[in-house]
Amino acid sequence: MAAHNQMRIVGYIKDEPTVMGEDGMKTVMLNVRTTHRWTEDCFEHRVFEDVMVYFNDNNDRKLMSRMLEFKKMDLVDIKGVFSVLVLNKPSVCEHCGCRNIKYNGCITVLWPISAIKRGNLEADYLRWKDQCRAYKTLTEEERVEGLMKDPKVDEPIPEKVLTMHFQEISNQVLVIGTLVSEPERLGTEKRPGCRYMLGIDRKYYIRTQSDVTADYPYVYSYGNQALMDLRHLHKGSLVLADAFLRTREVQNNMVCGECGGTYQFQDVAMELIPYSVEYLNNYWTDEDIANYEDEQARIGAGKSLAALGL
Repeated sequence: MAAHNQMRIVGYIKDEPTVMGEDGMKTVMLNVRTTHRWTEDCFEHRVFEDVMVYFNDNNDRKLMSRMLEFKKMDLVDIKGVFSVLVLNKPSVCEHCGCRNIKYNGCITVLWPISAIKRGNLEADYLRWKDQCRAYKTLTEEERVEGLMKDPKVDEPIPEKVLTMHFQEISNQVLVIGTLVSEPERLGTEKRPGCRYMLGIDRKYYIRTQSDVTADYPYVYSYGNQALMDLRHLHKGSLVLADAFLRTREVQNNMVCGECGGTYQFQDVAMELIPYSVEYLNNYWTDEDIANYEDEQARIGAGKSLAALGL
């Protein structure tokens, strides 16, 4: 499999960073809100995606110290590679209250190579909150006289900063990978979709994941891109995808180990949504497809003549 895996996000840290472990064995996790350009054919027209940043390489002291300095509402610019981690996912049975664990679950994260703080949006956010509170105290007449509109009509300050200044670079993924599954058709005839899994060799060595050599994310394409993928791609095709990382909540099924009851628990799915897919090698060309269709037409004509006894 070809190796290219590059991801960059510019966004703000939604929550206080999670830091686990003692000195020399620390793990830092950031929940970063990002935005992205529109994809016209995508079923979900969401503008913001929350990306998990995960780092536990304590040998890289410079980057670790920088990660530990980040705070809630910091505007950060992080470049790295996306990584699919295997982890256990706990849940509680809704029938008996027993705690269960789903083993070998997956989560997609950004592993940072470079991390920079561009600023902090807390003061701007608090000012926006004050404006919202002040607006509520005004009468309708005062609002009209002051030509004031409800600040909540606009996006909150952190999100507004992202959409105004960083939409083109806030959530970028560029990968080269090989299809390890056949393309699967999704959606409807009017709103077609396509899903397949990519195998992407790691070209950046992650010391704490030395036994992992490749990542396997799902790609979801829509509209005309989906129709092209369904027509030209197959298992083993080599592609370059220019995409963003989508995060969505899903319901995962679980069977309780104590009472045997079946229940669902909230989980997170992360996949790549491409702006474009370039076909590099081992795909069906238009000529291949035309030759195949001609061959099928000849076979069909031969069967018809045989049925007539000619």
